Amino acid sequence: MYKATLCAFANVALAQDKWQQFKHEYGKTYSSLVEEQQRYEIFKVNVDFIHMMNGRQQSYELGVTEFADLTADEFGRTHFGIQQPEQPWGSLPHLGTHAYLGEALADSVDWRTKGAVTPVKNQGQCGSCWSFSTTGSLEGA
Repeated sequence: MYKATLCAFANVALAQDKWQQFKHEYGKTYSSLVEEQQRYEIFKVNVDFIHMMNGRQQSYELGVTEFADLTADEFGRTHFGIQQPEQPWGSLPHLGTHAYLGEALADSVDWRTKGAVTPVKNQGQCGSCWSFSTTGSLEGA
């Protein structure tokens, strides 16, 4: 499934040693021999890439990390920010849409009645008014 170029691993014993070292250092275990073989092939491809890039004498150097048994797509799905929700606003209530046609707008809107903000809270004497004002600002946005 994954094809390794083997430029860094011409010696199979060296490849196996590096693999065992990687698994030990990062506490890697796999659910089956099939999965382990797939991860090993991905690891070899990634280490080959590391050697190729480091051979270009760039201002940076790549190295093996705990992610060396993941494909770039797998890493991206789990480490590049939050997942986009199926619905743009998630489970928040839809407050409707409005196309302004020049009509007079209301002087005020009580966003609490529309479900846009939560009721006023009493923070008491805890000194966290900054937290409540931040929450209110985010809700209002």
